[in-house]
Amino acid sequence: AKLSPSLRLSLLFVNSLAEVFPPEFSAEPKSQQFPTTIDSIIHSQVCHIFRADGKYIDAVAARYFQGVHTWLPIVARKRFLERLAHFEHISSADFSILLLAMGLITQHPSLDTSTNQDREVFYLATKTMFAKVQAFVPASLCLVQAGVILSFYEYAHGLIEAAYVTIGTCARMAAAIGLNNKQCSVELQGSEAWLDDEEALCTWWGLVICDR
Repeated sequence: AKLSPSLRLSLLFVNSLAEVFPPEFSAEPKSQQFPTTIDSIIHSQVCHIFRADGKYIDAVAARYFQGVHTWLPIVARKRFLERLAHFEHISSADFSILLLAMGLITQHPSLDTSTNQDREVFYLATKTMFAKVQAFVPASLCLVQAGVILSFYEYAHGLIEAAYVTIGTCARMAAAIGLNNKQCSVELQGSEAWLDDEEALCTWWGLVICDR
């Protein structure tokens, strides 16, 4: 706890990667590489971050939908829970970072200095992982949703410039995948296509409100 947040973050990432690669793994070009994908690496790191912070993923999801979701309804609960049911076995990188952002925004404030430092490390980890996923994974709805949640967290904690940059990045990603042009047709109401468009529109309006 006496270490600086930046050093604690570095140690956290080193430990999380240790779980991805076997003990005999070597970075030498001629060595046999351990088969991994960006999805499996991000998934493993996110799980490690949750464990290091003492959080249970199911509890995070429940707290998010009981609290944050009531004023920021951008994630379709039913579809999210369907994907969460398979999270331990398979998960895309963008869904993993969405879970991490949910874990961040559902933390409770505390007057305890060490607890506040833990929250700062969790924030830095989420911010870093979000940028990492952006670098390797194409823009997607989950990635935009994660960014919107992250931006709301930053704004609520007085990190105005960081929130401004984060939501601006989300807006570009959202425009790139056409969220700003989605239309919910009454004729399709109740269908899978209508549910897709509804979630996209909710995400876009959540983004616009945060930007304003």
